[in-house]
Amino acid sequence: MKLYNLSRVKLNNINPADITISIYGLGKMGLPLAGVFAKHNFKVIGVDINKKTVDSINKGINPVIEEKGLSSLIRKVTKTGFLKATTDGVEASKTSDIKIIIIPIYLDDKNNPDLSLLKDVVKKIGTGLQKGDIVILESTAPANTTLQVIGKMLEKISNLKLNKDFGLAHCPERISSQTAIKDIEGRLCPKIVGGSDLKTTRIAEYLYKKINKRDVISVQNPTVAELVKIWGEVYRDVNIAFANTLYLSCKELGVDAFEVINAANTNPYCRILTPGPGVGGHCIPVYPYFILKENTNNLLLNLSRQINDSMSTHVIYLAKEALKEKNIPLKDANILILGIAYRAGVKEVRKSPGIKIALELNSLSKTVYVNDPQFSKEDIEKLGFKYKEDFTKIDCIIITTGEKAFKKINWSMVKTQVKTKIVIDTKNIINKKALSNLGFVTKRIGYAK
Repeated sequence: MKLYNLSRVKLNNINPADITISIYGLGKMGLPLAGVFAKHNFKVIGVDINKKTVDSINKGINPVIEEKGLSSLIRKVTKTGFLKATTDGVEASKTSDIKIIIIPIYLDDKNNPDLSLLKDVVKKIGTGLQKGDIVILESTAPANTTLQVIGKMLEKISNLKLNKDFGLAHCPERISSQTAIKDIEGRLCPKIVGGSDLKTTRIAEYLYKKINKRDVISVQNPTVAELVKIWGEVYRDVNIAFANTLYLSCKELGVDAFEVINAANTNPYCRILTPGPGVGGHCIPVYPYFILKENTNNLLLNLSRQINDSMSTHVIYLAKEALKEKNIPLKDANILILGIAYRAGVKEVRKSPGIKIALELNSLSKTVYVNDPQFSKEDIEKLGFKYKEDFTKIDCIIITTGEKAFKKINWSMVKTQVKTKIVIDTKNIINKKALSNLGFVTKRIGYAK
């Protein structure tokens, strides 16, 4: 059913089963979204260029196995017929009323936003676009991408007119891995929607109110919606950089940063975040560049990126200082990195601090080994690292994520295996006193010693 020109009364009385939604991108964010819409009885066509992914979904098999609750959801909605998958993006556009784009937008090697994947999807949607259709971008994108890139491309390809023949909106995803389904349904955040006109905004409101239990917040236009998501992530980057700066300053003064932070945060107007080894993932270390490429004079954002990226060098400095206490040059040390995921519990390495530290150490130390419960030996070797299951012959252990398994390490046992007893803790998970009693030299981010 074409929605663009429907009245508010008719819109609110539509049965979801009369609406077909095509969702472009069936990855860690897109597949849960497709599953949730199908769960609420919308007819969903999932689109992906990976035939193996598409075939798997059509068999009721979830290819994103690490996402909690997704396997049972995909099995259910494919069985009922509310979700089908295809590699034919043009046909999916022709047969759907609403098209949702939820693909990653990466940076190139010069930190410029790379819109090539997005443009490929828009070409397919534009080829099948019809009067009355609605196109929604959920992917986080630089400001004005929705209107100035997608809108103009769709008009040119389809020969249809925006805000006359079809509507366009930005409704940014606010999802985290491991909690994607709950996040889509409003676990933490209301949904933000910004349409190219009032009619489109109302349709986006209707759509997301069907699946988000918390609320839907409408903003003036797609550009405002784009900035809501970008600046929300930039806020985290800037404040993590502030926490890291506070820690480095406290360390110079011989003061524990965590004591300062915990006391300062008793003020309800103060919410200092936690210092750490850097910032990873698809979002926080990426989205500042969406702004910086348009506004290169933004000193705060540039400086925050530099500070957070430099924390890997500081971690290596801590390792070097600890090794010096044992009279071992860094170049002669065997290092074990515990954690290469960008955060605990997630099988994803994009912009991972652990990866960055390991790569930098490759040219500075004798041997670098890696272990992470989220990754198999084969996974780690495919990433180009040496896997190590135990602690034998290790001179320095560096913990870079707060994995549950790392919190349960039997250090009395580790003591009997390592060559040199050194632990660098970037996530504040060890008991310094207990390890000191076992003879370990420890260095921790957040503490003076």
